[in-house]
Amino acid sequence: MWSEAQVLTLITDLDHAELRVWIKQGWVRPAVNPASECVYDEIDVARLRLICQMRRDLDIAEDMIPTLLSMIDQIYGLRHELRELVQAIDAQPDDVRRQIVEHIQKARPREH
Repeated sequence: MWSEAQVLTLITDLDHAELRVWIKQGWVRPAVNPASECVYDEIDVARLRLICQMRRDLDIAEDMIPTLLSMIDQIYGLRHELRELVQAIDAQPDDVRRQIVEHIQKARPREH
């Protein structure tokens, strides 16, 4: 976990005022410690770096950031669900796994 000061040291192209705006907009949601200070984990720092990259390097308009973050969150959620599904399939007997593979192969469109 990192303090706000540590995060601002890690992400040099982010300033305190901008960080406060991004928190207010809900783009990042740091935890709050017992002293009512924001604390940031690895996911928060990665998300802040991503937002900086989208805003500065990719020149993405501010009003598009929530849409992109939502899409990224959805992809992350889907990856999590897919991982759980794969684990559930792996736990099945061989004949069930084989039937699943056959079903998927039949459902795929044929390439010409």
